[in-house]
Amino acid sequence: MCHIPVGTGNTERLMTAIRLLKPEAVVLTPSYAAYLIEWAAEKDFDLKGSSVRRVLVAGEPGGGELAFRKKLEEGWGARVTEAMGIGDITGVTELRVNDTSWKRGESAAHQSAS
Repeated sequence: MCHIPVGTGNTERLMTAIRLLKPEAVVLTPSYAAYLIEWAAEKDFDLKGSSVRRVLVAGEPGGGELAFRKKLEEGWGARVTEAMGIGDITGVTELRVNDTSWKRGESAAHQSAS
């Protein structure tokens, strides 16, 4: 896994990283995920065609609201999941690029603990 810390205000850097490094997942606040949909449309960046297949939103309300989550999923062309607290996102640090266990709803850590 590669962690690329890019905060709001570094949109160009984040989108360049997505284009060049081809991550399968991103972790964002819901409002920043929505902003990136608008940014991508303005800059003619093919967000739906990017490598991102999972968007984990956390840090503020929104991702749990069905209509908003559908807007994010449509804009990103990816599955959107909401984390309710910091404990919910610790498994992301264990996700490896070639680890597809999340597709079955299991983490590598959970499998090894079983």
